[in-house]
Amino acid sequence: MIFDSDKKTYIVEGEGVIGQKPILHPGESFEYSSGVGISGFAGAMKGIYFFEKIDDQTKFTAEIPLFQLTTDFSLN
Repeated sequence: MIFDSDKKTYIVEGEGVIGQKPILHPGESFEYSSGVGISGFAGAMKGIYFFEKIDDQTKFTAEIPLFQLTTDFSLN
């Protein structure tokens, strides 16, 4: 979910993350960078990632806590 300072809320859904579906083995991690366009000068995001274990198809989620979005000029 993306919230902007103009009181708009956007829901982003889709398979994978930035067009990828990484397979992680124990001890591995996956990092990525992306961007989002918002109206206004600030906003916030939060969400959930859905995962599935390959060996037994057990499904689980990972929560992404709320974090702030700001433009460089708004920090001055």
